[in-house]
Amino acid sequence: MKKFLLMAFAVVAMTFAACGNAPKDESEELGKQLTEQIEKKDQKGIEKVLGTIKDKIKALATVENITALKDQLPNYQKIVKDNAAQIKSVVGDNTIVNSAIDAITGLDASSIDASSIANFVSNLK
Repeated sequence: MKKFLLMAFAVVAMTFAACGNAPKDESEELGKQLTEQIEKKDQKGIEKVLGTIKDKIKALATVENITALKDQLPNYQKIVKDNAAQIKSVVGDNTIVNSAIDAITGLDASSIDASSIANFVSNLK
């Protein structure tokens, strides 16, 4: 019986650990995809990855997910900030890409609450 309980606790612990790492893994995967598109000098690919990042942030921008948004937004912003110069060197004067970079990096979720979530999302357009 003790072995069964220990195994059950181990499974529960692994499940929580896996769930906790998912958002970081997701942002890391998008970071890898962005790097690949930059290396290929694929403007459309870069636009697509930046669009996906914006969509992920928009999905988090709900009243129910405010805490997750505050935790995960810096991961997405770091990806974009770290690659902004390389992105701009590939895409040049691309209004869509440059506005996406500005929108993502300019977000501030630190003081967001239920009453300001709609304004936050409108800044991602």
